[in-house]
Amino acid sequence: MIAGRYEPLENGLARDTELDRIVRIRWITTRDEVDDPRLSDPSVVRVFDIGEHEGRRFAAIEYVDGLPLALRAPIELDEAVILGTHAARALVNAHALGLVHAGELIVRDDGVPKLSGFRPGAPGDDVRALAQALNDTSPDLPRLRAETPQELVRELRAVRPAAAETVPFTPIAAPRRRARLSLVLVAIAVLALAVGLTAAFDQGSKPKPRPIARVTPVAPGANAAQEARNLSAWLSRYSTR
Repeated sequence: MIAGRYEPLENGLARDTELDRIVRIRWITTRDEVDDPRLSDPSVVRVFDIGEHEGRRFAAIEYVDGLPLALRAPIELDEAVILGTHAARALVNAHALGLVHAGELIVRDDGVPKLSGFRPGAPGDDVRALAQALNDTSPDLPRLRAETPQELVRELRAVRPAAAETVPFTPIAAPRRRARLSLVLVAIAVLALAVGLTAAFDQGSKPKPRPIARVTPVAPGANAAQEARNLSAWLSRYSTR
């Protein structure tokens, strides 16, 4: 049992006992031997797990039951357009992560292309290589001259619009951290302004305290009658305030 989870099978395959699925085990000796696990696309060979067994690192990757594109030649024009459009979408998502395709393209038995072998690099050569591979396997496909995945999709759609439209092309945009930071700063500024206005409004709406009147003590009298008169005068003075 590999890493207490993967039951070895034939030809480098294993059964994931936790998820009950077949995976391919790839033993890793250098960093470039395994694709980036962040890359997720229906047309990319997925990396499910990276672990260690008996001092050796390994990757559990998606098992693809199919053949390399070159071994399927020749292919029909519509099939080439569909395969190329799927693969171009995967390249867009890879380029957004700073990765380029430098491996093989396997066509699954159900017709879905699966690309593996992505490495950090500058895009361009991988697009031209994909276009050349499509031309080599489909004689009816006009010469493709695309330099970007988007250009490749446009060329393929121009050849067979109906076939290309069957493939949803929704590339993942690269994250814009600066734009997000600006939005956060604007939100903080708006919140601070709202708090300031609320405080000012509350301050203005509170009634001003009335000044406390200065009260003069009752003047003493020489006798009880005089003190009664002084008290009566004192009460009449402050009763109207």
